[in-house]
Amino acid sequence: MLGELTPFEIQLREQILSNWKNYNPKRFDLGIAREKQQFDIAGKYICVEGISDPAVEVSVILNDKDNGALDLVDGVEIKTLFKKVFITNAAQGGQWIDIIFGADFEYKKTGQGTGGGAAPSTIKKAWSAQTQIVGAGDAFITLAGTTESFSAGVDLEANGYEGSHVITEIEYDATPVDQVKIKLYGSLDGTNYDDTPIWEMMGDMTIDPQQLSFIIKDLAHYRIGFQQTGATDSHDVRAYVKNWNFATV
Repeated sequence: MLGELTPFEIQLREQILSNWKNYNPKRFDLGIAREKQQFDIAGKYICVEGISDPAVEVSVILNDKDNGALDLVDGVEIKTLFKKVFITNAAQGGQWIDIIFGADFEYKKTGQGTGGGAAPSTIKKAWSAQTQIVGAGDAFITLAGTTESFSAGVDLEANGYEGSHVITEIEYDATPVDQVKIKLYGSLDGTNYDDTPIWEMMGDMTIDPQQLSFIIKDLAHYRIGFQQTGATDSHDVRAYVKNWNFATV
């Protein structure tokens, strides 16, 4: 005696009975106004494959007009049994929406873009304008003895910046004796800075003039300090910064 049909065999039988028509892609012209317009489409799955403009407004009700409306936006998926759908949209000339209706069928398109055929979105760094934080008008400041000179504070918090690319420049005296230390100080509010630097690095007076770059990330606010290792020289320094966050294009 034959045993019970397995779930796969049941699904296979249903596919055969439906003549293998288990999904139905349809494009709706949104230039035509609809108010709960009925379409006799049955299935278990709905996917918005593409839409001409993300600003268009379309909604669907399943099975009964008194059910709540569901907004249809690019990439939305609905998984439930339905025997008919009711579409509502205002007249929006030149606009359209592509919907796939399926039974025992699922479809997911990664990297969907506006219109269903646009290129995938790209995340890239968005850079701020370059700002001079030590010196002004491209001029240098001169260090005196071992007194530490500080940059203007850099605010990464207000605009949600991920980090900064900082460039420092040192012009050494003609016959240098003292090195220059560069230090980083953090702050939560842009007012109360660390007493002890997070890190410090040493310039190299055998390279004149000298440019040093470094990356700063994940601080709310910071400033940098310049300090000579002795009181013999009066080296000149300046610094610039560009901040970045991320944008989708």
